[in-house]
Amino acid sequence: MKRYQYRTKRFLYNKSLAVGLSVVLSVSLLGGCGNRNASIGEEDSTGGTDKRGGDIQADGMADGKAMGRYLEQVIDLSGNLEGYREKIFTLEDGKLMITQPEGRIQASEDNGASWKNVQLDWLEAVGDYSFIDDYAVGADGTIAIVYSPSADMENAAATGDDSSIESSEDTVKDRSDDVKSGGQTGDNGDGEGGQTAHSSDEEGSKQEADDGKQEDNDVTEPTDSQEKRETGEEPEDENTLEEMDGWMFYTQTQALIVKPDGTQVKVALPGGNDAEHCPRHIWISESGRVFVGTYEAVLYEISEDGTGEVYLTLEDSPQLIQFLGSRMLIDGYSYDSIVIYNMDAEEYMEDEVLSDFVQENYGDRNFGGGSWYTMYFFPGEEDVLYLAGKKGVHRHVIGGSAMEQVVDASLSTFGNPSYNMLGMVRLDNNEFIALFTDARLVHLVYDPDVPTVPDERIKAYSLTDNAMLRRAIAIYQTRHPEAYVEYEVGMEEDNAITREDALKKLNTEIMAGEGPDLLILDDMPVDSYIEKGLLKDLTPFVDGLEGDGELYDNIVDAFRKEGGLYAIPCEVGLPTVMGKEKYVSKMKDLKGIADVMEELRQDNPGKDLLKICSPKALMKNFITSCAPAWSRQDGSIDREALEEFLVQTKRIYEAQMDGLSEEYMVKYEQRQKDNLEYSGMTIDDEPYYMYSMDEFHYLRSDRQILAGILTYPYAYAELFSVQTTKGFEEDVMAPMDGQSDNVFCVQTLAGVSAGASEQNAEHAQSLLGVLLGSEDISSLGFPVNRAAFESGLFPDDYEDYLASGDSYSTFGYLTEDGQMFTWEIYWFDDTWAGMLRSRMETADTPYVVNAMLEEAVFSAGTAYIQGEKSLEEALDDVEKNLAIYMAE
Repeated sequence: MKRYQYRTKRFLYNKSLAVGLSVVLSVSLLGGCGNRNASIGEEDSTGGTDKRGGDIQADGMADGKAMGRYLEQVIDLSGNLEGYREKIFTLEDGKLMITQPEGRIQASEDNGASWKNVQLDWLEAVGDYSFIDDYAVGADGTIAIVYSPSADMENAAATGDDSSIESSEDTVKDRSDDVKSGGQTGDNGDGEGGQTAHSSDEEGSKQEADDGKQEDNDVTEPTDSQEKRETGEEPEDENTLEEMDGWMFYTQTQALIVKPDGTQVKVALPGGNDAEHCPRHIWISESGRVFVGTYEAVLYEISEDGTGEVYLTLEDSPQLIQFLGSRMLIDGYSYDSIVIYNMDAEEYMEDEVLSDFVQENYGDRNFGGGSWYTMYFFPGEEDVLYLAGKKGVHRHVIGGSAMEQVVDASLSTFGNPSYNMLGMVRLDNNEFIALFTDARLVHLVYDPDVPTVPDERIKAYSLTDNAMLRRAIAIYQTRHPEAYVEYEVGMEEDNAITREDALKKLNTEIMAGEGPDLLILDDMPVDSYIEKGLLKDLTPFVDGLEGDGELYDNIVDAFRKEGGLYAIPCEVGLPTVMGKEKYVSKMKDLKGIADVMEELRQDNPGKDLLKICSPKALMKNFITSCAPAWSRQDGSIDREALEEFLVQTKRIYEAQMDGLSEEYMVKYEQRQKDNLEYSGMTIDDEPYYMYSMDEFHYLRSDRQILAGILTYPYAYAELFSVQTTKGFEEDVMAPMDGQSDNVFCVQTLAGVSAGASEQNAEHAQSLLGVLLGSEDISSLGFPVNRAAFESGLFPDDYEDYLASGDSYSTFGYLTEDGQMFTWEIYWFDDTWAGMLRSRMETADTPYVVNAMLEEAVFSAGTAYIQGEKSLEEALDDVEKNLAIYMAE
């Protein structure tokens, strides 16, 4: 089965455009610049990458220190832009233009300091009646678009009467032109290993939490949200929804070119309106040549009369094309690196240095379905190409021997995973303008009088990459240009180091006085660190927090031990169940959950109850509200509590598996294989497996109860929308209490090293203050700061959705036989918001991952559940394995 999701997106526009600019200085690293105009230096002739940071000196020197780097001037355009699918262009007269999907263009004549609306009657007419999929703006001011006309536009064109056309806010059609970026999940959320794409900026900000549910790729249609929608309804759309290679797309898109004098040229590609001939992207070269990409790998050149001829047949549909003199630079999903085509010689070019760099640093790059880029490239001075993304900004002479680092990601917005790139351009004076997904415009200006690398350094550490910490570091360095935060990840994705080896290395550094100043303690032996005096008491720091909002004291207080506070949670999840009231009302503890599963089995013979066919995955699903009960105050294991867990989870597993056909097991094994292929691990080992509530399969009766971890507002809106679906109005939600009540799952647990110097401890605590601040930078859960929690509770445009009754997004699922199911998702109301607030107020029992204990339980528990060991043998195995671990 395959699924896609599309969202009705309401575009708000202020016609009396008055841009208020707030300028914030942050820092970025520059190599090879020797004056205020930032004349970029020569590449390192030895090859490789010249980072020009750390121990490598820049050209300027002051008192023996390397000097010179770019500073960021941040301009907030959120009042005028959506931060979604916008593009930025430079014109030959120096003007900057930002294009918007709803048919608006902003222009700046002062390098982005101020912006004005560009009034184009033809563009407003198109934008009012359709969604603009792609823009291109030529150096001479030529504008080209690909757009999806609505039925109202076609009717108006036919009759010459636009009086019946609705407001553009009600007819905008926002869709993803490439569903591929959702990837394959094959997890609890996807079920059959289908290919997914999902919508919503709220969703997109939580990319790590919900098994592939977070790609910000919108496929939308107007929705009739005044009545509840029943799954199984076919989507109503004027465009034709077609499938190609498992992906959904719309036909009937059109392309239009408008010259600076207003001459309009409608593009006509050869062939029909199928995938190969359906316009998808459009580009204009430096010399004014126009090219159109399609849903397949064909690139067309458009002649003066608008007719298109095949120019290139590529390895895959192109997603991003830039032009550098006579060179066309092309990238796409299946491309190993950037493809270079010499348009004069009509042949492809090799650039091993560029290719190796892209594969090594951006092998996992994404194009967001045309919505944003994780790696963006753009032309610079003659023969120079710039690459921008999570590694910062690099400069490369085509055919040259090196990649020169211009901006260090760790000292700039580029290092903040909250933001993806919409576009970037180079200005004539070697300054840069970058546009990010939160409508953040960053003007990079070189200053030769600041140190290349800040004088003050602190170290931050986590076992696995932590997005919330990365966001905090980017914000902190914006506020503190004098400090450099060195972030170390103990278990990088591209190395084979084990958890045990990473911890040994960390402990060695700590004992040698070279350890990190701030630690993310997730999956680390926190109690041991506290007992050894390795963590600083944060009580004075937390008690002295002012001006950044209050914290949830009940959550913070759960970590006070022996009169001190040595670790503090920054974001949390909430174990949750949802289903029919007659079942949920009985799920008061783990035994009650097992009782309900057996009742569900009696009521649903032969049906899948949980979409889980593995003992380990099932135990992981319920461990969050049980594990806190296994440890006594002295740290020893409560054998009776552990026995209860194994007995009840065996009952749950047997109820789940009773009567299931072989077909279910085959599908589950296929999901395991799909997940292994996609993420490198099976469902059983997937760390975020239990984060998916999987509402859609529940609505389709593919499972009979929902149980998982609630981690962010959009997921809560999905639970709320179960009740708004026909046939599910009486369903209820409740905390998933097991062997413990009022549990919260700690997602980011932070501490400060007791061995940090006074200066570094101050910086570390200030960085911790960002993690606990009023700005919502959460990634895997709800923020512990009350103000941050409230700020993320409702989307900015919630009042408009509430007033109109519109659904916030629409979720679709396409079966193998071509049947389309849809589900409308509404944002939750004040009553549900109050329920969520109440849970945050009363949560007081922390669940913290204890990998050593849990792996021992999963191993012995699997053997017990499958009848390979007795209960006593399983319990003995757990205690024996723990003893061996502690002895090591």
